[in-house]
This record gives sequence, structure tokens and C-alpha cells, in this order.
Amino acid sequence: MKTLRSLACRIIDLLLLVLMVLLVAVTFLQVVCRFVFKVPISWSQETVQFCFVWIIFLGSALAVKENTHLMLDMLTSHLPAAAQRALRVLILLLILACGGALLLGGADYCLRTWDKTMIAMPLPAWCLNISAPVCAVLLMLFALGRLATELRGFGKGGPK
Repeated sequence: MKTLRSLACRIIDLLLLVLMVLLVAVTFLQVVCRFVFKVPISWSQETVQFCFVWIIFLGSALAVKENTHLMLDMLTSHLPAAAQRALRVLILLLILACGGALLLGGADYCLRTWDKTMIAMPLPAWCLNISAPVCAVLLMLFALGRLATELRGFGKGGPK
């Protein structure tokens, strides 16, 4: 399971890099074409939207793995270590529940739009819509890994 998470992490890192470069390049190209050459690119908005949606979902899953989501710990930092750990477990369970809801809702939406195509690009709409269920699975995989680590630490002052 740990090697699967590690491999998924490396693939996500590479995908995020490629998508970010593509997003910036297409946005820059669109600005140049629109304001310098006065000829807008018809497919640029959908391409940027596609990249942005995948970046958001993949980045969210990766943030769960690396525990880098935005947190306000002004109150929780004053709790005893056991209470902090219990709160982290509760948060991970909530993340799993949200991931499950995202998986179900995203899969349903993806199935309902399976035969649609994107407006400006010659791609099926599922290429964009499948981002929610795919990333929900990754999010849940990473949350389960962190949950296992937290639960192993109960009773012996394990990792924070």
C-alpha cells in the first residue's frame, strides 16, 4: 500500500507540473494572440479550465497526503497530545466521508455526461468530468494512509 501511494504521488507530481506549464503557456498564448494579433484562440478557455480543474483536484489529494491543507491551530495547539491526535483522526474520517461523497457524486455526473463532448475542443466531456471521481479515490487512498499512521500512534505517543 505504501509503494502504491508513493508511485501515485510521483505520477501526481509529474501531472501537476505538466498541467501547470500547459495552463501558463496557453494563457500566455491567448493573451498574446488576443491583444497583439487581435485573433483570439477558440479552444484556450476550455484548455485552461481543463488544466485548472485537474490541478485543483490532484493538488487537493496531494495536500491530504502531505498534510499541507490550510489549518487554523490556535485552539487545537493548546489541547493535550492525545486530544490533538483524536482530532486529527476525526478530521481524517471527515475527509474520507467527503471523498466518498465526491466519488459518488462525481461518478454519477461523469456517467450522466459520458456521451457529451466539449464545446471547443474535440474531446469527450468525461475527460474533464472524471477528474472528480479519480481524485476522490486518490484523496481517500492518501487519507487512509495517514489514518493508519495516526491509529498506530495511539497509546504510544506516535507521530503528530
